Amino acid sequence: METSANLTDHPLFFHAPSERLLYLAAGPCHCVFTITAAALLTTEAVVRHGPVAGQTTHPFGRSTAVASLAEDGTRRGLAEATAMTSEALESLCADFGAVLTPSALESMMTLWADFCDAVAERLHDGEARSTALATTWGSAPCEGTAP
Repeated sequence: METSANLTDHPLFFHAPSERLLYLAAGPCHCVFTITAAALLTTEAVVRHGPVAGQTTHPFGRSTAVASLAEDGTRRGLAEATAMTSEALESLCADFGAVLTPSALESMMTLWADFCDAVAERLHDGEARSTALATTWGSAPCEGTAP
């Protein structure tokens, strides 16, 4: 898995009223992924290295929501959001009292965007939203096997 180290490579936004990060995934049906800033900050130690092994849902899959840009509420929320910049990263770190540096948070956000891209690809291929979120970067038990 390759991840980009540059925040500007991803269309990331911050929605202050809900304290959620938003990511616009490209594709035939534009998806908007969201995660609370607190969830992203608290899963840092767990997901620092990307995919997890074992029969589990990746922490990003448990904390991420996805909506269509065709929905009015999604477009309104995006209109209220501001683009993530270096200054916004510093402010976010300060607001949440995070022990992460802005560069570490940027890396986490980039990793989350890569997760969202993987989910979006599966959604575009016709997979159900709940299945894509539950099994991307993790693994699900095979049918007929004991847990």
